[in-house]
Amino acid sequence: MFSDLFILLLGIIITFFSSLLLTNSVESLDTKTRLGTTFVGAIITPLFTSLPEMIVFFAAVFLYSNSQGEKIGIGTLYGQPFMTSSLSYGLVGFSILFGIFKKKRQEHYAIVNKDLSLPYIFISILFPFLYIPSLVTSYHIQFLFAIIFGISYFLFVYLSYHRRIINIVQEEVRPYLAKYIQASYIIIIQFVLTSIGLYVGTHFLIDALVSISTKVNVDPLGLSIIIIPLATAIPETLNAMIWGYKGKDSLAVSALVGEKLLYSTFYPALGLLTVEWISNIYSDFSIIFTTIISLIMWVYIRKKHIPLYAFFIGFLFFTFYSLYIFTQI
Repeated sequence: MFSDLFILLLGIIITFFSSLLLTNSVESLDTKTRLGTTFVGAIITPLFTSLPEMIVFFAAVFLYSNSQGEKIGIGTLYGQPFMTSSLSYGLVGFSILFGIFKKKRQEHYAIVNKDLSLPYIFISILFPFLYIPSLVTSYHIQFLFAIIFGISYFLFVYLSYHRRIINIVQEEVRPYLAKYIQASYIIIIQFVLTSIGLYVGTHFLIDALVSISTKVNVDPLGLSIIIIPLATAIPETLNAMIWGYKGKDSLAVSALVGEKLLYSTFYPALGLLTVEWISNIYSDFSIIFTTIISLIMWVYIRKKHIPLYAFFIGFLFFTFYSLYIFTQI
């Protein structure tokens, strides 16, 4: 058991730093291409920064062709929106408090752009529908919902492009490795190292999760919901915390909502086309908590300000889920 925990921790560390490198690589690429930070920040960047979770999903499904692998894969899809809605928002709330204490900001609430409410409408409506394909065990039903989720994502992309709903003002970003290696192709080197790190870290994570869930008789779907996003979602969370600390609240919220939207639309569509969809008490918690927080955020974003307690509600949900999981061991 100790060796499994060590491998799990090692996988988390490797995946975390690889995710951090990936986020930096994509931001550097955005700076060089000048594609427009509004659309890139809302749509393009999350496609890249969400790759760690997607690698975990496909590795779990195809390299571990059994029920445990599929459960870990599905848990990964449920986990990212839940982690963002619970732990990430809670940490942003703490960073806002710290910013107030350090006099980096004056407002005791988050001031946000009203247009940020649109992705929360999509999330609040669509994410609960993931429960239906697990009740009706039919490939045709899964395929139908996959189409619905896929079309919904592209509808969001269309609306985002034409309305420019998310304002992300991105400063010039250089690759981390540029500090140590002076080369015009440094970003390519960083992408290669990132890919290797994600591959290694993913294998460690999945091996450990399969072994631990078997030994302690805890559902791997439940474990993967909370364990995998700890490694893969933290880079975006750190960015949101920094912006919250500095009083750049719209940036803090928008940094988290891009991937959350992806995992409520496009990636569930891929999952529904790939594996037999299942749900249990752990995925139910993810759906319920994510939807509640999304609705709360939608209400306050429409008012252009978010009180601090709204961020900490998610943190309470994360604490409850964590205690529930680990009391089952």
